Amino acid sequence: MTEHTTGSITLLLNPVAGRGRAARRLAVIVRFLERVNTPFEILRSEGPGHMTELVRSLAEKHRQGTLPVVVGGDGTLNEVINGLPPSSPALGIIPAGTCNDTAANLGIPASAEDACRNLFAGSPRRLDLVDAGGRLFAGIGGAGIDSEVTMRANRMRLPFPGQAVYTLATLAALTSFQPYRFTLTSDEWAYRGLVMFVGIANSPSYGGGMRLSPHSDMSDGRFEVCIVESMGRLELLRNFPRIFAGTHLAHPKVRILTARRVKMESHRPVPFCLDGECHTSLPIEVSLVPSALSVIAPSLPASSGGTHGPRSS
Repeated sequence: MTEHTTGSITLLLNPVAGRGRAARRLAVIVRFLERVNTPFEILRSEGPGHMTELVRSLAEKHRQGTLPVVVGGDGTLNEVINGLPPSSPALGIIPAGTCNDTAANLGIPASAEDACRNLFAGSPRRLDLVDAGGRLFAGIGGAGIDSEVTMRANRMRLPFPGQAVYTLATLAALTSFQPYRFTLTSDEWAYRGLVMFVGIANSPSYGGGMRLSPHSDMSDGRFEVCIVESMGRLELLRNFPRIFAGTHLAHPKVRILTARRVKMESHRPVPFCLDGECHTSLPIEVSLVPSALSVIAPSLPASSGGTHGPRSS
């Protein structure tokens, strides 16, 4: 075993993640750990917010060498990182949720068994986090039509992958959506305008593969601010499929700015959603927390300088 797995493993299981996918994958995970003679325990979340409490209770075990491993999706991971103490060791991820974008952006395999192998063959990688009014997130947060879509998607109980759920939720949200007037203020720039959505991107994708900010890097000491300016419903629908390939950046009403801190304000109430969950609302200040999280991920090629390739200027 590698240095970060010298002790036992604690599986942080959200049994309802992925509409039960996490619970169904548990047998595969257990068989693998038994085969490699690694002691483990399983902690199960019993509802929203409970995982954060479970992780906080692991502080003493962290010092004894226990490796925490998330078994769930982006929402479960978010609860975990908001419970980890600052001195916590590396975190493992076995993707098993409806959306597993953080794992995918890090190159962690989708297969449960291959993700288990990564716990032993991978290396700890330091990642930035973003603080949104006291709530940390690893991937993408934002407000506007996308936060309305997130709330609708979370209410849907459909046996579809993340992309399909978000697409259906987008179509539903568009029927009554009205643009927001946002004011954004960073240390280097300011923006005011009528928008469909503003996303704070620490990583390239969310929502099961929607590549909102394809050049974002989770360890470059900054995040991207993706502004989608006001447009008609039909125009948005025509261009919506482009987000899955990241080609929407060429649209004249899409802006990408970089920042380490941004204050977001709106002329009417709007929720701010992050890592697939809605925890707060505007006005809000978001700020980068550099190198705040260590995750076991496949080793980067020697020529690579970050999570993804070079960004455009």
